[in-house]
Amino acid sequence: MQYLKFIVAALSLLAVALGLSAGLQSLGGQGQFTLAMSALPLLLVGLALGLGRPFARWMGAVSLVAFLIVGMKTSEAAALDGVMMAAFFGMVVALVVVIRPERARA
Repeated sequence: MQYLKFIVAALSLLAVALGLSAGLQSLGGQGQFTLAMSALPLLLVGLALGLGRPFARWMGAVSLVAFLIVGMKTSEAAALDGVMMAAFFGMVVALVVVIRPERARA
């Protein structure tokens, strides 16, 4: 289960890249909030890697909520379908992390 944090980071990075390429930042405050929420799981993975700690259950729960917000915000526009799909798959992986978090090394 130690590779799940890298999958969460990749899906978060994909959502940010697709959001930037679709011009999400030009939608004003809502677009910038959506970009910030899609980058939050990437920040949490970086925090876990930087501190040398496992990707904890609370990090998975925060990532799950962030991906849920991104999915809801991007479901209306057809140009943002890629971001919505990346957020959906990120939600699924974050749910797996919540159910079965990464164990600390002995």
